[in-house]
This record gives sequence, C-alpha cells and structure tokens, in this order.
Amino acid sequence: SLNVNGAIQTTGNTILRADDDIIFTAAGDITTTSGNIVVAADNDSDNNGSGGAMTMVSSTTFSSSTGTLALSADEDITLGLLTTSNSSTTSITLTSANGGVRDGDTSSLDISTEGRLVADLVTGFGTSGNAIETNLGSVDIDNSTSGDINIFESGPIDIFKIDHAGVGNINVSFIKVATNQQNATAFSGSEIEKSV
Repeated sequence: SLNVNGAIQTTGNTILRADDDIIFTAAGDITTTSGNIVVAADNDSDNNGSGGAMTMVSSTTFSSSTGTLALSADEDITLGLLTTSNSSTTSITLTSANGGVRDGDTSSLDISTEGRLVADLVTGFGTSGNAIETNLGSVDIDNSTSGDINIFESGPIDIFKIDHAGVGNINVSFIKVATNQQNATAFSGSEIEKSV
C-alpha cells in the first residue's frame, strides 16, 4: 500500500503506482501546471476483487491546468476533487476492474473538466443517496454488473454514452441542459434524466 501524506507540486507528469491500496490524506493534493496525473492501485493487476482501492479523503484535490487525469484500481475509487481544463475526449478516465466510483463527501464538487469523463466500472458510479457531483463537457460511462449510476451535473452536459449492462438504474440530474439523453441505456433498470 501507498499512503500519500503530503502535497505533490510539479510542472510535469505525476505517476503513482502501488500493488495494493493508495490512500491520500487531506494534505495529499497533486497539482501540475502542464502535465498528466496517473494513479494506479493494484498495479500488479491481479484483479481479484481485493487487489487495491484508490481513496481520496473529501478535501483532497488532483488538479492539472492542461493535462489529463487517469485513475485506476481493482476495488473502489473514492473521490475528493478531480479538476482539469483539458478539453479532450479522454480528459479524465476512471477504471475499476471489480469496483465502482464513490463520493468521499456528500455535497462538494467531485469532478470538473471541460472535456469528457470516461469511466469503465463494475459496481456503479455514486449511490442513490450520494451522487457524484460533476461539471463536465461530456460523459462516457460503462458499468457492467451492479449498482446505480448517479450524477448531479451543475452545468450543461453532453451524454456521449451511459451504458449500464447489469442490474441498476441510471439517474442524471442537471441544472442547465443535457443533450443526447437517448444515449443513456440500462439493461435491467430505469433511465431518469431530470432538470433540477
């Protein structure tokens, strides 16, 4: 396991890998002015369901001015704040081999990007009681097995794809406009997109 107890500040890339869990304390922020951020728990890729989680406490921030962010784990990915002004179609990527994405708090913004969030998961994105708060250009989520997909979007969002192939619902709440809502599909559940 890797415990990050202090801030990392750089102008280039930041890459952190561990064979098991990676845990970021409140002081464990990552900030880069022009590089990419890569964090990989379960770097040995045993993918056994207990090989490694990536956990940010609620006040931890990963920030890149222009780069991409890529987070991966075998188990759950728990978020503080991820932010970048990168506008690419892979601006922020979240990948879990056996888990999902969880919110480390109950009300603060979790993901902000001018580009696309891409997530490949197994057990959901947020929960019915604690959605992932976002400010995204567009979203592409694949969830294979269980759990709900819960998003609370504070700006206009394009739904490039939200595909739930397992058992669970898709709930997208948005304040402004959500385009291409027809691209949200649930194999065994409901799709609810609503303006709030």
